[in-house]
Amino acid sequence: MLRASTAGDLRILMPMISSLEEVREVHQLFSEIRTQLSEQGYPIADDVPVGAMIEVPSALLELERIVREVDFVSVGTNDLVQYLLAADRDNPWVAGLYDPHHPAVIRALRHVADVARVAGKSCSVCGEMASDPSVALLLTGLGYDSVSVAPQFVPAIKFAVRRWSHADLTTFARSLLAQDTARGVRLELERLARDLAQKR
Repeated sequence: MLRASTAGDLRILMPMISSLEEVREVHQLFSEIRTQLSEQGYPIADDVPVGAMIEVPSALLELERIVREVDFVSVGTNDLVQYLLAADRDNPWVAGLYDPHHPAVIRALRHVADVARVAGKSCSVCGEMASDPSVALLLTGLGYDSVSVAPQFVPAIKFAVRRWSHADLTTFARSLLAQDTARGVRLELERLARDLAQKR
């Protein structure tokens, strides 16, 4: 990756980060490899942003410390929901407990966006949740800068985001955060989806 860094806009995202020690170990590894490549005569970009994927509960609890030592953060919602709710989505015995609309998931997403904003770092979301236009609108209202989705979902999400002001989406996010149950969260998202359908 570092050898390719002069050929384009390279950003490196560290997956499954669970502690600040892991972030520091990766930075140390990159530093050692930079030195080796320079000694071998390879050109390397001066600044390669390195981010952390937030997808395990320990990273949520250590986020204020982690965010100081990375350039950006991205939430991996598929794994975060699974680990936060202790529900393996591939296990039929507990798959029913895997619920991305659980209020704890929504509040965890807000926490990441808030911490990133205070630290002046960009934050994004990748995972199945972000492919739902209503959820993409919620994430925008929570303060996320971008979402990562499969190409076929991009037109619907672009259409949705262009139909609301940021102030309206912030108000929507507040109302959804006030919900006490997953059913309440789903009802709010369904209401937004109906409003979106009327704008077509």
